Amino acid sequence: MKINTELKSRTEQATIITLALREALSILEMPLPDFAQWLQQQIEQNPALQFEEVESEEWEEEPHNQLEGLTAPPEEISWIEQIEAPAQSLYSHLLGQAREILSCPDDLKEMEELIGNLDEKGFLEEASDPALLKLLQSLDPPGIGAKNLQHSLLLQLERQGNQQTLAYRLIQDHYDDFIHSRSLPCSEHALQSAIDILSSLSLDPAAPFRSQSLIPQTPDIFIDTSGAITLNDSLLPRFKLSLTPELSRFEPSARWIEKMVSRRSEIITAIVKIVLEVQSDFFFSRTSDLHPLSFKQIAEKLSLHESTISRAVKEKVVSCPRGIFPLRFFFPHSSSDSISHHTAKERIKTLIEISP
Repeated sequence: MKINTELKSRTEQATIITLALREALSILEMPLPDFAQWLQQQIEQNPALQFEEVESEEWEEEPHNQLEGLTAPPEEISWIEQIEAPAQSLYSHLLGQAREILSCPDDLKEMEELIGNLDEKGFLEEASDPALLKLLQSLDPPGIGAKNLQHSLLLQLERQGNQQTLAYRLIQDHYDDFIHSRSLPCSEHALQSAIDILSSLSLDPAAPFRSQSLIPQTPDIFIDTSGAITLNDSLLPRFKLSLTPELSRFEPSARWIEKMVSRRSEIITAIVKIVLEVQSDFFFSRTSDLHPLSFKQIAEKLSLHESTISRAVKEKVVSCPRGIFPLRFFFPHSSSDSISHHTAKERIKTLIEISP
């Protein structure tokens, strides 16, 4: 009987810890407006938490509450990830195709996970089931499910039956030289023919399912010209603990909420500090190039799980002197050891645009 009681107690504790962990990850993932709403509800529901009165003058004096002057100049708008509410999401579009092909529930469930793990450009760095990944890559739009831009271009060329063309060989075997406009094993006329083929490819397969027009957003993070990082707390309700004997039973949850708020800020700030360090050329040198940076790299530096970094970055927005950008913008895919997905995309676009 005692053993059963202890087992039940351990099971209950494990369940509580699991639920708390899920809640903590959910809090980390929330964009600022959702987080503010969640915190408001927690304060209202917990008697051990009390709203703090905030003088209106204090709010007006906080410079990071003001967005004026932080919008990117017109010539830099193309660098901003634009967000809209498309008629159909990429997830729904791909899943609808998969359901017409797959009859096995287990395969369909795994495919749903694969599709759910695609990044905003429709790329996927790795997958545990090669067969399902290959099926995903056969779906529309062409180039979806690739590891990076180079792989996506190859998939699109294969879909067109262009495996035997110079364009395919350039992307497969001479990608870095092509991107950097180095010497290539072909004539200028042949190169022009290859560029003509490449001009028909998409450099961003998921683009039709994302925004085509910029809409106002609430930045989660502000970075000024000196590199100072400030989290936007203008939407967050101010609160304090009210620890009285009659409210003691509410104290653990109140302290947990306080800890989660602090932990969320610490993790996001730590991530942005590394982003600012790695992408300093973009922030301070007025270049459009981004250096390769992955969630795994940051996870290792911060001794956190990669999925934690992914959740913290999701739907977060950065405002800096160059404009307003999704935090994910600063995590370009690396198509080689020396060039990022974003940089490669910009250079291919330039090559196509300047070709006669």
